[in-house]
Amino acid sequence: MDSAGDDGRENSLIDIQSMKHYAEAETARNRALEIEQFKQELAKWNISFSDLVQASPKHVKTRLVCRRIIGYLLGHEEKLRWIFQKQMLPLADMEKDLLIPRKQLERFRKYIIAVLIIKTGDYPFLQEYVRDWGCDR
Repeated sequence: MDSAGDDGRENSLIDIQSMKHYAEAETARNRALEIEQFKQELAKWNISFSDLVQASPKHVKTRLVCRRIIGYLLGHEEKLRWIFQKQMLPLADMEKDLLIPRKQLERFRKYIIAVLIIKTGDYPFLQEYVRDWGCDR
């Protein structure tokens, strides 16, 4: 048996494991940086993570309504520009176009804004969670 060959395979396995460990650590660091960046962007809108927990739709039906709203907004560039310029949702237009009561739109406002920030921003890790929501961006 050639021990030099065995050592080479062992070293190769160790190198592969080291590279895998490094890649996983790098991904974790990048994910943490992305979450911090998202947190800072939310703060500009006066939204915290605890606000998102409160504003997140709990039932399947309301999640589907929120997806519909988000898809509508992502499909209308002029409305998206208006939202990010004014830092508010065009509730009257949304109510009229989507036939969703204003109260429901207001209830999920922070959640909708947070998803729009993710979908339109540079958040590849977070986008994985909302990938199939509305228009792909």
